[in-house]
Amino acid sequence: MSVQCAWASIDENGKARGGKDGDQTGRETRVGSWYDFGQNAVFRFLDDKAAAAFAKYMKMLCVDYNVGYDQNERTTIFIACRKAGWDITKVSKKVPYEVDCSELIATAVNLVFKKEILGPDTYTGNLNSRLEHSKKFKKLTGSKYCRSSAYLKKGDIINAPGHHVIGCLEDGPSAGQKTGSTKVAEPTLKKGSTGSEVKKLQANLKSLGFKDNDGNEISLDGVFGVLTRQALMKFQKKFNLEKDGIYGPVSAKKMADLIK
Repeated sequence: MSVQCAWASIDENGKARGGKDGDQTGRETRVGSWYDFGQNAVFRFLDDKAAAAFAKYMKMLCVDYNVGYDQNERTTIFIACRKAGWDITKVSKKVPYEVDCSELIATAVNLVFKKEILGPDTYTGNLNSRLEHSKKFKKLTGSKYCRSSAYLKKGDIINAPGHHVIGCLEDGPSAGQKTGSTKVAEPTLKKGSTGSEVKKLQANLKSLGFKDNDGNEISLDGVFGVLTRQALMKFQKKFNLEKDGIYGPVSAKKMADLIK
């Protein structure tokens, strides 16, 4: 069962812009089950109390009918909280506000720290770099965190740059557990990558029978070179994946389906 998350979605007319201020449907900003929208990074608060506060503010904003969705007026709740000194209890309940998915995240993060960590120009495309720059989060990648909700923790920020972002409201069933070594390599790996995950990828490709262009088995040397890329592209071609020679989340998911 997927964990509960919160996000800003779409306006009452099914559009990104326009519509009345505030949440007209109860679903413009909403709480619902985690889902896969192509995310490739999860940012986890270094402080558990901050994570819990973030989840609280995300839910508070998303169940408030005063907070709706509109990309044209996405900064209105942000500006109201800023004027209130990032104290949400001082924000007027008589005024309807608007937000989009990234501005919702930015507002909630700033409410946690009572200061402007993320600016009003934050969007999914620059969110990753800004969260990293703040030094208040740990970046998590790979299918373990991006393709399911099992290992997510309360307060995790789940982002697909240029597309969408949501916030996690509760711990997944395996949150905090150490999984040890897994059979399938975790993304993202490409030419020039090195290390144990590359070696694992090479072993995965070898076990499935994928070789280089000359028909030779690839070496398990932990170096993603030309021959590893050739074998990976054969894997991608066989399973109708994008043949780009990059071992990303889609290739990892297919690999996980095949490696038992």
